[in-house]
Amino acid sequence: ESGDSTEKNLAAAIDIGTTTVAAVLVDMKTGGVIARASAPNRQISVADDVTSRISAASAGPEKLKELQALVVESTINPIIHEMCSKACRKSSEIGRMTVSGNTVMCHIFLGLSPESIGVLPFKPLVNFYPETAAKELKLAMHPSGKVDIIPSISGYLGGDAVAGIYVS
Repeated sequence: ESGDSTEKNLAAAIDIGTTTVAAVLVDMKTGGVIARASAPNRQISVADDVTSRISAASAGPEKLKELQALVVESTINPIIHEMCSKACRKSSEIGRMTVSGNTVMCHIFLGLSPESIGVLPFKPLVNFYPETAAKELKLAMHPSGKVDIIPSISGYLGGDAVAGIYVS
């Protein structure tokens, strides 16, 4: 970017829960939380719980894309807009996002099939998620922004638990 953009340097932290998605907006210059928001995870319209989401996502690539769009475009993006509105800021000022969630939620968020997590030996496709461009995920933030997902330990011990352990 040209010029000094330190006054417009925001980050978001998102926790993708099975029932609720919660988020904070952080001013990276001060490190302070400037807004918070949460909303029901819209995936609930297709499947109520983790195991039913595994089944739904395993029904084929189109169903997996639908679940991904429900969490990104119908849940996370409105939360981002709400936080930015509260803070009188623009979503394009968000250059970094960190996401946590159980292993199934993180797989679906990235468009990865969680099918292997639902059958023995309950092994996820990955435990360490690649840094991803916001544009690839259709997130409401700076198009060249980066997204980090907290690693999971196993199929049923995800980044939400890892983040909690780290904070403790």
